Amino acid sequence: MPRLHLFELHDFHWCPRIIREGLTDFLETSINIQDTYGPVKTRILETLRRSGATQVVDLCSGGGGPWIHWLRKGEIQSTAVLTDKFPNQHAQDRLSQLGLPGVSYCSEPVDVAAVPADLKGFRTLFTSFHHFRPEQAQSVLRDAVTHQQPIGVFEFTSRTPKALLLMLLSPFAVWLLTPRARNVGSLRWLFTYLIPVIPAVVTIDGIVSCLRTYSVNELKKMAAAATEQAPGYVWLAGQEQGRPFSITYLIGYPAEN
Repeated sequence: MPRLHLFELHDFHWCPRIIREGLTDFLETSINIQDTYGPVKTRILETLRRSGATQVVDLCSGGGGPWIHWLRKGEIQSTAVLTDKFPNQHAQDRLSQLGLPGVSYCSEPVDVAAVPADLKGFRTLFTSFHHFRPEQAQSVLRDAVTHQQPIGVFEFTSRTPKALLLMLLSPFAVWLLTPRARNVGSLRWLFTYLIPVIPAVVTIDGIVSCLRTYSVNELKKMAAAATEQAPGYVWLAGQEQGRPFSITYLIGYPAEN
C-alpha cells in the first residue's frame, strides 16, 4: 500500500505532556517486555565493532526505547546518551534512579537533522524514523554522513494488513502493561482507565505510524541519495523476523573504519 504522511497526535506541541509521555512510556515498557528489537541486536553489535564507535547516541528516545533495558542487562557493552525533541522527564527520573554508569538522558532538545558536534557515536532511531517526511528523513541520514558517524534506523511498524490489525489491539496492551511501568502517577491512571485518552492516542498513532513507515526499498533510495557526495559510506537494509512484528532496518557507517 502507498505511504501516507498523516499526523500522529503526540507529534503536536499542543499534545499534553501526560498524554505524550503515557504513549512513549507504554512503548518503552512493551518493547522491553517483548524484546521487540531483539532480532537486530546482532546487527547493532556488529555495527559498533565495524564502525569503531565507543558510544551510542540514541535519537528520538522517548521513554528510553530498548537501550535502558539492554544496557542494564549487560546485553550490549557501550556508553549511551539518550536524546529527544521532547525529553521525557519520567525516563530521565527512572534513569537517575537506576544509576546506570555511562548512560545519560540529555535534558535539552536535540534536532535529529543537526545533531550537536559533541554528540559523537553510533546514532540510533527506534520506532521514530517514520515521523519524518522523505526530505527530512534524508536530511537525518545526510547529517550522519556529513559528520562521518554511523547510524541505524529500526522500525517494528510496517504498511501491511497484519501490522494494522495488531494496532487495533493497542488499548488492551496499554491497559495490561500500564501497571508494569515505573512512576505511574494518578493522572496517568486517570487518562488510561477512567478517561481512556492514552489508549485511544496509542491506537490512532499506531495505525498512522504503520501508514507512514518506509519500506526497505524506500530506505535504500534515501540512503543512496544521502551519500551522493560521500562515496565509501556502507549501507545495509533489510528485515529481521520477529514476533509479532518483523523489524525493518537501515544501517550505515563509514567504510574506512
